[in-house]
Amino acid sequence: MTMTNISKQQNLLSKLARSYEKLDQYEDQQRKHKILDLYKKFMNKEMTIGFSGHFSAGKSSMINEVIGDRILPASPIPTSANLVKIKNTQKPYTRVFFREDAPVHYESVLDMDIIHSLCRDGDAIKGIEIGKPLLHLPEDVWILDTPGIDSSDEADRVITESSIHTVDVLFYVMDYNHVQSEVNLSFLKDLQKQEKPFYIMVNQIDKHEEKELTFTSFKDSVHQVLEQWGIKPEQLYFTSLHEKNHSYNQLSEVEHLLEDLTHKKDSLMEETVQHALTSLLNSHVEDYKQAYQDELNQLAEQLEADELLSDLEQKQAEIKEGTSLVEEAEIQLKQGMDEIFKNAYLMPYENREKARLFLESMQPGFKTGLFMTKKKTAEEKDKRQNSFYEALMEVSAVQLETHIRDMAVKLAKKYQVTDEQILQDIQNFNLTYEPERLKKVMKSGAEVTGNYVLVYTNDVSNDLKNSAKEQIKHLWEKVNPHIDEYEKFIVKEKEEDLEKLKQQEQIKEQIDHIHTLIEWREKELDDEGMTDDIDIESSLQHMEKLLAAFENNIQTAVASALESAGKTIKHEETLSSSEKQMTHYSPSSSVPVDDMIDRMERSIRIIKDLKGFKTIAADLSQKRERLINRHFTVALFGAFSAGKSSFANALLGDDVLPVSPNPTTATINKIRPSDRENEHGTVRIQLKSEKRILEDIIQAGNRIPDSFGTLEEAISWLAHEDLSEYISEGEHKSLSFLHAMQKGYHKLKNQLNHSLSIKLEDAHVYVAEEQYACFVESVEFYYDCPFTMNGVTLVDTPGADSINARHTEVAFEYIKDSDAILFVTYYNHAFSRADQEFLTQLGQVKDVFALDKMFFVINAKDLAKNEEELELVQSYVKDNLTAFGIRHPRMFPVSSKWALKEKKENEVKESGLKEFEKAFTSFIQDELTGIMVNSGLHDMKRAVSTLEEYRKRASMNAEEKQQRKALYNNDWSSMLELINQQSDLRYQQSIRQELEELIYYIHQRIFLNFSDLFKETFNPATIKSNGRRGKAELEMAFHQLIALLEGKLIREVQATELRVEAFMKKQLEQLKADVQNNDLLKEYQVTFQNEIAPDFISPKVDLHLDDIELEPFRKIFSSFKNTKAFFEQNEKEAIKEKLEKTLKPLIKEHLTEERHILVQNYLEQWEKEIDQVKQSWKENVDQYFEGLLYSLTDHVNIRDLRDKYQQMENLVSV
Repeated sequence: MTMTNISKQQNLLSKLARSYEKLDQYEDQQRKHKILDLYKKFMNKEMTIGFSGHFSAGKSSMINEVIGDRILPASPIPTSANLVKIKNTQKPYTRVFFREDAPVHYESVLDMDIIHSLCRDGDAIKGIEIGKPLLHLPEDVWILDTPGIDSSDEADRVITESSIHTVDVLFYVMDYNHVQSEVNLSFLKDLQKQEKPFYIMVNQIDKHEEKELTFTSFKDSVHQVLEQWGIKPEQLYFTSLHEKNHSYNQLSEVEHLLEDLTHKKDSLMEETVQHALTSLLNSHVEDYKQAYQDELNQLAEQLEADELLSDLEQKQAEIKEGTSLVEEAEIQLKQGMDEIFKNAYLMPYENREKARLFLESMQPGFKTGLFMTKKKTAEEKDKRQNSFYEALMEVSAVQLETHIRDMAVKLAKKYQVTDEQILQDIQNFNLTYEPERLKKVMKSGAEVTGNYVLVYTNDVSNDLKNSAKEQIKHLWEKVNPHIDEYEKFIVKEKEEDLEKLKQQEQIKEQIDHIHTLIEWREKELDDEGMTDDIDIESSLQHMEKLLAAFENNIQTAVASALESAGKTIKHEETLSSSEKQMTHYSPSSSVPVDDMIDRMERSIRIIKDLKGFKTIAADLSQKRERLINRHFTVALFGAFSAGKSSFANALLGDDVLPVSPNPTTATINKIRPSDRENEHGTVRIQLKSEKRILEDIIQAGNRIPDSFGTLEEAISWLAHEDLSEYISEGEHKSLSFLHAMQKGYHKLKNQLNHSLSIKLEDAHVYVAEEQYACFVESVEFYYDCPFTMNGVTLVDTPGADSINARHTEVAFEYIKDSDAILFVTYYNHAFSRADQEFLTQLGQVKDVFALDKMFFVINAKDLAKNEEELELVQSYVKDNLTAFGIRHPRMFPVSSKWALKEKKENEVKESGLKEFEKAFTSFIQDELTGIMVNSGLHDMKRAVSTLEEYRKRASMNAEEKQQRKALYNNDWSSMLELINQQSDLRYQQSIRQELEELIYYIHQRIFLNFSDLFKETFNPATIKSNGRRGKAELEMAFHQLIALLEGKLIREVQATELRVEAFMKKQLEQLKADVQNNDLLKEYQVTFQNEIAPDFISPKVDLHLDDIELEPFRKIFSSFKNTKAFFEQNEKEAIKEKLEKTLKPLIKEHLTEERHILVQNYLEQWEKEIDQVKQSWKENVDQYFEGLLYSLTDHVNIRDLRDKYQQMENLVSV
């Protein structure tokens, strides 16, 4: 080792010691312990290679292969719930690290079953460490196995709890069928943020079928999805452990890579320690910053803009000036008046002339004529004075009054005078001027000359202006007190602003202080800040003591005791033979269908012309037609990549539907027998309308605008926008959908809303290629094979995790209306959340149906290593289904791959499909058809009993017949009246109460599961930031929570609808029983149809929670400080409780509204149904009595009745 390397290592060791001491001072316990991990790794020169991966991707098997020993349990059901570390050691041992108790050390490698059991106990056990001689693994190299990932919650747990800071390189193992799983891609995205070198292995490529998709295309699709997510692994490998000679298997390259990595272990280890240490210190500083972020944000919000400071200085100067606003206003008033007077022209020529005439009249000896009397002279003087006065006031109104009013009002408003009365007084200001003042202004003895007229008119003008001044001054005295109040307010406001300035100075000092603290913390933890004031030797000794204390705390135990106990730990819940052979009892009849059709035809011929048998004959004819043209709808549901389409192909016996490891079923595919219009091999493609596509685009992301006028406009918008800004993190499926929409629009825009008829071989693009499939509403395949020729239409539905909200509604319709439901799950895949929600809904409605019409297929049984493992998987699936409320499920392990070979190539592969087909055919032909057969038999027996009644009456003597006629007519009327008067109010009340109770329990169930929903949406994978950004993430998580709640509520209400409809049918049957139990009906043996099966219409559940007011929830989120407080100091529990408390009444309100809608809707349907049922019953009664009375006439052939009775009796004998 060179001196440079030694120096670098010593520097790193010193930095570890100093960092440990610093974080110890800062009481950062979590990171301090991680530095201790790094110190141990550095001192022991340990390399750690981590393995993570999707649940059942073959991760444990891959590790076993890499180390050359079968240490880890490999199973198709979840096996790892904690960390397992494996090391090459001379002496074997096992260590178990408990979450609460001290670790335990066993001086041997435990039995496989014990390890299996310990690995599954993630609650009590944090990790397991195994050491033993391993030839393929160099010394000082650890292999770390993390829990399998099948949810974002678990992905985050792996990131946070898996000692990833000590991992030098990580391998992520994917299942071939689950490359595009969002959980996989989200985990890798987060891992990439850790700046940890990682490799991806796409495992189990032996599942690949080249005829379905070329491997090159598959590889391209993997690279493409990684590129879309911005994921950049060091290298991507494709592997198989089952077929090591597979032409595309890169397992040997992975093994060479591992060998190369171990040769570089020293340099990799040092890089990891250096990088991890820097990352820990940076994250500590970041947390330290974030701890102050809320305080900084609050302080910044209090601090106003800089210009306020100059405003305050100006106001401070104004306070010192001493000029009051009252004085200032009076000065401005005077200036305003002076300006008005200056511009006022009161003495135009007309006014001067009138002034002259007035002055002349005031001269001594004034007369206007030779014979003027005193009276007339006085009148003339008054006339001239008034004329001048009126002209003067008219001009002053325009030149003075108007301008004075406007100026005074504006001035008053300027000084915030708001008293409406004062403003009105100013507005009403009228200039007054006494006419006598015109004489007072005159100069005595002055002669009336042109010059004096000018002097006089000028004097009058000035006198008028002075009068105006006095009048406005008097009026303004009312204004002054208000200006004075305003001045006091202004002074107070300025003083408050002055105080505010002082506070802002303090706030600035606080902000500067916080920034100084942060800068100081950063400096203390950077290379220059790691000064020699820390005793390195003492710190190293302290860490050594801690590691030694940890070792000493490990308890040593004898493995044999645990092993003997562990022999009983093996999985005991394998299916018993009785469960495998469970019989599902059916209402089937022993009468073959064709025989029954013939019997019904003969029965119709026997009774159709008889009086009183019209209804029975019509019922038989209708049911016979249904039997002849019997048709069954089978809905196919399944988990993402469960092999739904390949299973459908196995049923059909050929490659009808496209199969791909990428999600393909984005539309509804129907496979049905050919008909007159569509020959075998025809495919009908129904393309979406522009309106439907626009809805799909808007629904794809909650930030996408909904204001597009046309589809063309929306597509243009998609092409020019960065769509990632409009899609929430984790909604990459929506992003892919929008890109496909944009890519395919111009290819299909002229065919939208049209139906295309194409050949089967051309249908692949419309079903499997997303750029075409996203525009397709539905696809109908007309395909003849034994399965469809049984009258079966197979409906291949979108996956349970479809992004299209409309598919949830479609799924419910098929749950309700289909004759059978097939749910396909994959051999080694856990149920996703979407699957769980769907299966829970199935569990809620399973008992509603008259028959158990649900079948569960475990696909890919060819992956089972042996029968024991297959039974283990069946038991695991059965336990899960039971937890969803699906008891005694009909389960069938099947290999679609083998089944198709069996049918196409006549190979015997024990695919399990024959067992399924036998049970399914029995269900279709015996159980479903048996209902129709038994219904027909019931009508035939009704005919027999009625014939027997008529035969007896026809055999009476004439006197008896005459007596009976009157009785029958009377009872006929009584029976009709009885049906008319039959009240159904009690049944309506029962329906109302049933709905109220069911809705009540929805609310209860929703909030019983609220904690789980909260954890799913509010977790470290969704809440990653502090301060404002953290609050924004909380709000986003809340929207996700609301979306989950809305989905659950919709499914719950849908299940409630089915339950209510079943309850209503039972109520109808009860009403029928009540009517038939009447003594009068029993006396006559009047019978009605055996079943009342109305098709109640389930109201569309239009329940939306996106209208919830956000403000109350933002107040709840305002208490959020940072992620540490939220997750580690239990702040999340407080927020959860507040959310639950606030949401409960809101959800209850929505459910109450939904209950009112359902009650109204179903009671309206009930009343219509009651009317129809009563009408049907009355027709039965009418025909019965018509026939009965006819049997009393002389026209009846008794022998004919007897013969017909005997014929019918023979036909109903089974």
